[in-house]
Amino acid sequence: MQGNKQAFTLIELLVVVLIIGILAAVAVPQYQKAVWKSRFATIKHIAKTIAAAEEVYYLATGSYTDRIQNLDIEIPTPERTSEVESYGTYYYKWGECGLEVFKDVVASVSCSLYQTGVTDDVHDRVLGYFIHLNHSNRTPGKTVCYAYGSNKTGIPYQICKNETNHSEADVSWSSSNIYGWNY
Repeated sequence: MQGNKQAFTLIELLVVVLIIGILAAVAVPQYQKAVWKSRFATIKHIAKTIAAAEEVYYLATGSYTDRIQNLDIEIPTPERTSEVESYGTYYYKWGECGLEVFKDVVASVSCSLYQTGVTDDVHDRVLGYFIHLNHSNRTPGKTVCYAYGSNKTGIPYQICKNETNHSEADVSWSSSNIYGWNY
């Protein structure tokens, strides 16, 4: 007498693998979008913290500082820093935050996410958030979301569209594949 064998057939295993593949195809893009949205929320928070501290510094001294270290704030500890063109940039695993100088005056705070991690290569940027300071000589008080790259259906582009509630970018540098939304 032969007992019943308890085993899966090849067809049953293929169906299970197919179902797992379909679930992964739906879940992975949503997971990546959630990760990028979380990273964007981080750079937005850091940029707002730095900008608010710059405004307090301006009220106390009558000018902005060109060094983040001079501000009375706590932000994540950077992997490394750079003193380029008399202003500081903080580099993290995910990107950078720094002060932007325009006509020899600190004009804005910028934070950018990188595709591959800590580098100095501007071409690795994929998503940026800028705050133009209230007393700067460059569009005071404006906030800008930048998506870098030519993919208008990509996650960074979609994040800026959703963040600003604009259907298309206000500014486009097509030669550099940079799209900007003012809000």
